[in-house]
Amino acid sequence: TTQLREHVFGKSGAKKENVRSRLDACSYGMLDIVPSTLDGIDSGVFKVNLPNLRSRGRDQGHVTDAALDALREKFGSNLYEAFDHVMLCIPKNVRPFIGKNSPCECILGLHPSLAKHFWCTQ
Repeated sequence: TTQLREHVFGKSGAKKENVRSRLDACSYGMLDIVPSTLDGIDSGVFKVNLPNLRSRGRDQGHVTDAALDALREKFGSNLYEAFDHVMLCIPKNVRPFIGKNSPCECILGLHPSLAKHFWCTQ
């Protein structure tokens, strides 16, 4: 979780590039993602365990739905009331949507954006 948090939000005092710094630069300072401070969230990261869903061989739809169900169980049925944006970190071995296998998927205006990274546990 620490590596994922640092990859997204950066490490305090470090100048290393991260998701937050890239979004800030791409939006010319108009978009700044900040870690949520809601109860149960560790500096912007909420870990979801899906013991009944094996990620290997599953598609992104199954894994995404299960993760969102877990988030709704914790934070309420309308995630838009709790968060401005949700990013899910999906294990790399999950089958992608529509046959493409990109490291990130984001559709503006829709929850959530998806990232595939080795920091996402399997």
